[in-house]
Amino acid sequence: MNILHINSNYLHSPLYSEMIKKLENINVTNDVIMPRKINDNQHVKNNLTINNAKIYNSQFLTNMDRFLYFHKQNKIQKWILNENIKFDSYDLIHAHTLFSDGYQALKLHKPYVVTVRNTDVNYYLKYFKHLKPTAKKIINNAKKLIFLSESYKEKTLQTIFKQGEERNKNLEKSIVIPNGINDFWINNINNKNKQITDEINVLFVGRVMKNKNIKFLAENINEVNLNSKVNIYIVGEIIEESYYNELKKYENLKFLGKKTKEEIIQLMQDMHIFTLISHHETFGLVYLEAISQNLPVLYTKGEGFDNYFMDGEVGYAVDINSNEDLIEKTNKIIKQYDEFQNRLSTINKQDFSWEMNAYKHKTIYESLINKESNIQ
Repeated sequence: MNILHINSNYLHSPLYSEMIKKLENINVTNDVIMPRKINDNQHVKNNLTINNAKIYNSQFLTNMDRFLYFHKQNKIQKWILNENIKFDSYDLIHAHTLFSDGYQALKLHKPYVVTVRNTDVNYYLKYFKHLKPTAKKIINNAKKLIFLSESYKEKTLQTIFKQGEERNKNLEKSIVIPNGINDFWINNINNKNKQITDEINVLFVGRVMKNKNIKFLAENINEVNLNSKVNIYIVGEIIEESYYNELKKYENLKFLGKKTKEEIIQLMQDMHIFTLISHHETFGLVYLEAISQNLPVLYTKGEGFDNYFMDGEVGYAVDINSNEDLIEKTNKIIKQYDEFQNRLSTINKQDFSWEMNAYKHKTIYESLINKESNIQ
């Protein structure tokens, strides 16, 4: 089985190379097409998983190209066609974003699946409304739609199709497959039940910037509202210095800076609750990493992680516009802490692995390839 991946972010994140390696382990052969920006070497990650995929890549896109969608896509198409790629040797194409990669899959006139990601939902659909007909065409022609979360599936199909037969047809070919978490977390799963003491330790892992909504946490998860001393530990790089300076006045915030995964997992042993209530959030893998360590989670209502579990199963969704909701949901976790610990310890955390993610993708690839063979 040969799969051609179109992935504009392949070298910029370790996630995709890990997925490719796990697919190789179950006899899926992969190659990757990645159009790149000029001078983007500083964005190439040095912790990619080694695999056997051939990476077709070239640096030719400019900063202005991102604002000129069709001009950019035409440049990419011209480059791809000049690469002498033997498209007939591939059984299926997997486009890893709807707008950046899906357009090229559409133009290659081969069967393809497309994954819809955060930039598609919160950037293109929001600010490039004139591209809605293009998105509709890419989706209608895809053999399968993969979403990272239920909330993004609902948001995307609602925005593009509203109601009706066309929407229902695309809903039928939609599936939710979140990204997997690194083997490090799977190999160090902790099902040991925790107990809450008089002092409550809350953990946030993410970049320090306004989108992460840390001020919302500081103003509501405090001793006054929870009747206990509260420490909110902030792990992550400071991106917006002015926002960080604004946050320094809150005594319940403890800034720890960037940490390795080994340091984070150690830190999680002393934590009681994990929280990441961003304004916009993809399917943050850090939620699953926290759950792998038996930490209940607070997450954003209507964003990436929402609806992956039933509300109240591993934590609660929080309305970012309601102080009362955050206070209420935090207090609920504290009051029901023993029940949360029992539930969390019985969850099959192997389901969060890249290995499971790869099996799910392979199943999709196989079913579509077999269907195409039967048609021919």
